[in-house]
Amino acid sequence: MKISRWLLTLVLLGLSSSVALADGIDPGIKLQGGNDATGVFTANDPNFAFTAFASEFPGVGTSQEFDFINLTNQLATGVNLLVTLLPNTPALTFTCDGASEYFTSCTVTSLADGQTLISYSDPNTGELGFGGIPPVTDYGNGSSCDGPNSCFTDIPGADFGVVVTDINGDLSNLPGSEGFSAQGTLLYSVPEPPTVLFFVAGGLVLFLLKRYRKIPALGFSR
Repeated sequence: MKISRWLLTLVLLGLSSSVALADGIDPGIKLQGGNDATGVFTANDPNFAFTAFASEFPGVGTSQEFDFINLTNQLATGVNLLVTLLPNTPALTFTCDGASEYFTSCTVTSLADGQTLISYSDPNTGELGFGGIPPVTDYGNGSSCDGPNSCFTDIPGADFGVVVTDINGDLSNLPGSEGFSAQGTLLYSVPEPPTVLFFVAGGLVLFLLKRYRKIPALGFSR
């Protein structure tokens, strides 16, 4: 009888551990203002990436921040993070917080290949918002890089951070070598079709007017 109770206890402990690692709200990822760090020079810059190892999260509620600087010369109106689990890492349920000075919403999409896509959208154009991630506009005159991983800028909001938080212990309960990696992409606004057509039509009209002015006047005599 004691043996059966002991086995039952082990089973219950195993089930409780499984539940703890699949609580549905871990880990959390958020964008916020960052510090001097890695420069992002193109929308798909391979340097816009990071790896979160379980060993970096010693307990529930701990966070790690991965900092970047927008050096693309364009305002980023959206951000995609493609998340891939490290080898042997069990399935993780990611959550995101879209409320920041950059964006107001975010979505988490599970992909068929086991990866996860986290997308930030709706630029924050409020009183304290930057309307997206602003670019560095004074490179060489207040902003510079000593290698791609050591950049700094004084442009407000151009340096941003991706913060990973172990909300309920899904990461801290894993072996140190497990976790996930993420590759980021900056998104830019694309003019709406009517706007594009308007500019094309305007250019065509200007072209025709110039051609018309170059045609010599025709004279008529009786």
